[in-house]
Amino acid sequence: KQPRRHKISAEPVYQDDGEGFDPSKVKPIQGRCQELEKEYFRLNEVPSPDVVRPEPVLRRALARLKRRFAETPVEERQADYEAYMWTQLKAIRQDLLVQHLWNDLVIDVYETHARIALECRDLNEYNQCQTQLMEHYRSGLQGSVYEFHAYRLLYYVYLQSNPKYQE
Repeated sequence: KQPRRHKISAEPVYQDDGEGFDPSKVKPIQGRCQELEKEYFRLNEVPSPDVVRPEPVLRRALARLKRRFAETPVEERQADYEAYMWTQLKAIRQDLLVQHLWNDLVIDVYETHARIALECRDLNEYNQCQTQLMEHYRSGLQGSVYEFHAYRLLYYVYLQSNPKYQE
């Protein structure tokens, strides 16, 4: 299946410094897309507001994904995560990032993605989420801080006991 192509803004509001697109270096985008589903795509330029979902749409999209995951039989969750959930959660995170959103929704998205990634044994994605969560918690955003500190400790124990990560 070919990924969907999304319109990218032709407005030259971002100059590539050779290190790739960094949303923190541009003004926040106010999303206008009303679609709940959107595939993740790596940004090379500032996206058009027409392909970025605003916060209310992101809240509905996350609620839908949470319901879907809870309703998916345990033995099918891994396959559903790999085929669908991963790209949907990454796309939500990306829409949050380009809009410079920093609130309870950000915590909910990252905590949800981290929990699902752990359940589906996606340690790389879990680590990305927990790294962002620690930054958000330090900034004062509230969430399941103790739960994620515990996961982080277990993750480090795992890394220490895995020969792949030893020197």
